[in-house]
Amino acid sequence: IRPWMLRRLKETHGKDIPDALPPQVITLPMTGPQTKAYNQIVKDSLALIDQEDGKKLLISQGNLPNYAVLKYIAAGVPIVSEDHRVTGLQWRNSNKFEYLRDLATDRAGDPFVIYAYSSKEVQMYADGLRHEGFRVGTITGDTPGDQRDATVAMFQRGELAVILVTDAGGDSITLTAADLVVLARPSRRPSANQQVMKRVDRWGQTRPPQCQILVSEGTVDETDLASLAGKINIQEEMTLDKKRLKGLLKGTPT
Repeated sequence: IRPWMLRRLKETHGKDIPDALPPQVITLPMTGPQTKAYNQIVKDSLALIDQEDGKKLLISQGNLPNYAVLKYIAAGVPIVSEDHRVTGLQWRNSNKFEYLRDLATDRAGDPFVIYAYSSKEVQMYADGLRHEGFRVGTITGDTPGDQRDATVAMFQRGELAVILVTDAGGDSITLTAADLVVLARPSRRPSANQQVMKRVDRWGQTRPPQCQILVSEGTVDETDLASLAGKINIQEEMTLDKKRLKGLLKGTPT
């Protein structure tokens, strides 16, 4: 990236930044309406098939659409259009919203960041928190650049209690007014989640950064979390194996 950008590692040039705390997984039971909707989708669209190795395989017709709906229900009850598209989510029947509302109340204005891979979930949490009287800002892929900068500036000045971001909010912004990032719906890419965490874990941070991951109990959230952990392990093995890295850069199999 030289000469256009100067790269500095935290290990050598950011020793004054407090070390991040270990990530904390928060497992939440779904609300009654969520559980009812989730179970109905599972009953109508999915099947658990016994395998020869004793494990069970989850199969469905149209895996991706069903998976997407299950992920939405793990966050809140979907709002569905007449042509059966999910157009939004109900914060009033969301276990994750209830947790975030209570967290915002407990922090009493101490700013924090909420990340969700889905813009529908970001909008749901923002609507609910605003309804409860919290000052909230959002940054998604549809946020104009000037509005994005203004929202970040307000957050850094302490004028917002919460800022909610998607992947679009994970790059090139500083959110060191917060020491906490809540991954309400983590990305399936470890690098995306790490980028969001780095918005608070950088120069200007005076408190130990911390991360919470929200998981709806008994849902595809748990499967995704296990998959994410596996990807992180592979990533760490690759980055620590200098011989393998050099081979990949040279195009030499190792």
